[in-house]
Parts: sequence; C-alpha cells; structure tokens
Amino acid sequence: MRSRTAGALTAGGVVMVLTGVGWGVFAITDSGSTSGQGTPANAATRAEGEDRAVIELPDGRKVEMRYVEQKGLGERHYDPGTGKWSATKLIHRTEEDPCQGIELAATDGTVAAIADFGQYCYDGEPPQESIAAVGTGRFTRWGVDRQKGFDGWNKANVAEGGDHAAFLHYTEERIETLRWSEKDGYSGPSEKPRPARRLDERFFGSWKAEDGSQRLAVQQSGNGGVATFFSRSGERCVTRAGLHPNRRNVGEFTAVFRESGERSEKCPMYGEFEFMTINKAGTRLSFQVSKLSFTKTEPDQAERELPDPPEPVTGVDKDWLGSWELEDGSQRVTIREPRPQEPTAVFTNLKGRRCVARAELYTSQLDTLFNVASRPPKVIEGEPAANCPQKNVHFSLSADGKSFTQKAEDGPGLTYVRPSGPGGR
Repeated sequence: MRSRTAGALTAGGVVMVLTGVGWGVFAITDSGSTSGQGTPANAATRAEGEDRAVIELPDGRKVEMRYVEQKGLGERHYDPGTGKWSATKLIHRTEEDPCQGIELAATDGTVAAIADFGQYCYDGEPPQESIAAVGTGRFTRWGVDRQKGFDGWNKANVAEGGDHAAFLHYTEERIETLRWSEKDGYSGPSEKPRPARRLDERFFGSWKAEDGSQRLAVQQSGNGGVATFFSRSGERCVTRAGLHPNRRNVGEFTAVFRESGERSEKCPMYGEFEFMTINKAGTRLSFQVSKLSFTKTEPDQAERELPDPPEPVTGVDKDWLGSWELEDGSQRVTIREPRPQEPTAVFTNLKGRRCVARAELYTSQLDTLFNVASRPPKVIEGEPAANCPQKNVHFSLSADGKSFTQKAEDGPGLTYVRPSGPGGR
C-alpha cells in the first residue's frame, strides 16, 4: 500500500509536512552535522553520492541533500552573495535506515531529488520509503512525495523553464512516472508499457582489435545481437557471445560458447561477466573486463560466411555435450542443451533395475556443471535404483575433456568417460 506526502514547508527552522493522515510539525536540529559554512564538493548539473549530494546552479547557488542519521533527509543551500550555507533542515522525517545513494537534477533554478529509506536498505534490501522532492526559488519550500513499499525512483528529470519535473521508475516491461508541476504539485504515479530496448545498430558489422590480435563480427539477433570473435594471433580460437541490450550503447554478454579451438585459459576468449560498449561516435568498441578495443573494418571471408540470422548462443562448453558412461559400464549420462541456457543431463541405468532420470543443469565455469537446486533430479522412466536419480549433480570436467567426475558426499567420486564406438557425442 502506498501513501503520498503532498508537500513540505520550511520556515524559521520548523518543517511542516502534509502527509496522507494530516499535518506533522517538528523542529530541526543539526547536531553533529556539517557546519553552515562548510563547502561540499562534487557540484554538477546532475549529482549523486552515497550519503550526500551537491548540485550547483548557473547563478552560483548550490543545494546539498544528505541523510541525517535517525532523522531523515536534510537539505541546505549556499548563497553566493553572502558566501554562506543555510542551516540544514529536514524535508522528510523518518527513523528508517537510509539507503545507498542520493540523486539530484537541476534546470533553470529548480532542483529535483531522489532518496530512499528502509531497514537493511544500505545492505541491498529494497527500500520501504521512496522520496521524490522538488525545490524552487530560495529553496525555503520543498514539495515532497513519499511512496511506501516501492522499489525507488531510477531518475529525475526537470523540464526547461523549471516548472515541471518527472520521476521515473522502469523495469524491462513498464515505465512508472510521477509528475510534478509548479502550479499543481504532484500527480500520479502513472504506468505505461516500456518500449523494447534495442542495441544501437552501429554495433553491427565487422571490427578489428587495435593490437591486431582479434577480429569481431556482430550480428543482430532480435533486440540484441551475437558477437563472434576470431583469434588472429596465438592459439586458434573462435568464440561466440550473446549480447543483451543492457543499454542502447551497452551489450551485456548473456552466454559464451567456444565454437572452435582447444579449450584453454585463452579459449574461449571471453567470460560471461563482460560488457561491450560502443562510443558516442559509433567508431570504437571497448569492454568492462578486457583491455582490448576494436575499430570498424570491412568483413573478411570468414565473417561473410557466418549464418544470417545467427544461431542462438548456448552456454555449455562443447566438450560436455553428448553421451558418457560410468567406467564400469553400469550407467550412461547424456548431456544436451536443447534450448539456450537450459542444459540437461539424462541418466540411464544399463545394468540392473531400469531407471531413467533427468536433471536440469547450470554452469558457472567451463569445467563444472550443477543441478538447479530448486529442481532436484527426478526419475522419468522406471523406478529409482542405485545412483538413479543422483541426489545432487556436481560434475567436474578433466583438462583434456575425455572424462568427468561426479563428486560424492562420502568416498571417491564416480568417473564417466566417452563410450567406445559411435554415439559418444
């Protein structure tokens, strides 16, 4: 359930807050705070900080918002004419813990602020109170909106002229907007579907590493893309990565697959925890982890021969895929990835009681596979028998890719190898 604070008026060191249940009045004290003449840093037209943020206006005035421990959200402002800061006054009072981060935005003398409060919020728990605030003129009056049980506003925008502002919260599917006007105060929030996020079309095409070590072809796939990296020095390796539009100019790797080359520390060439960013001019690609950068080039023969549209990128290394058998021949396990990011293992007893079991898997490293904890392996044919179903899956692949071990809680693990004859893959 949500409630909204319609406004907060500050006068003579006392803040009067109009809430959903009536008027509250409380005196402001600032014991232990920054002095009125202290000069905060990091002034900007947009500003943010963990515990406080400061924004500077074109006329030299500044506004500081900060969390006041066990009291709420405090505001003070700087007058360039006197060279002094006002005393800090609370524009929102609460005993909830502050979250990480305060954000400010300013246009034409109007300042908008975002802050959040909630128990354990600083450690990552969702906020219990989300604050939007707008101040104008001499900043003695602030309009404050409080949303309860809300995930918090992502961004504040102030329109040209300073008489309108909007606070935005967005998910992959929807945008929620709280509007403020100088004439009417707050209205909303309102919701609407969010347009699908797409990668900037300038990602697509051929690229070469500035040091000559790699080439890259980026192809469109839905709203995202597929990146295929070709090594041009050292060991031969081709690596494919799925790209999700984290932002229009940022592609987040969703899966990485070693298309060719021997599995090693350098192949695949990238891990899943990577982001690819295109610069504003659309002429250069850089990465969050890798130190390489790429520039646009003409496609070569291998890049021209890539299938279009590209195949989806799977996440399990190719050395895992296919059929395996226990060394004593008593059980077969077949590992597949029928859909991207949804690998499975099917266990079939080859001796004794018939039992076929299935496990849904995930991978965190190239050489390990685990069952999804919330969905343990289960029998799909026959009756339970020895090692069928496995209680838990914890597979570790050998360096040469010719065997893997199922970790056992007690005693030695079980070793699986490729079966002799056809059908091992």
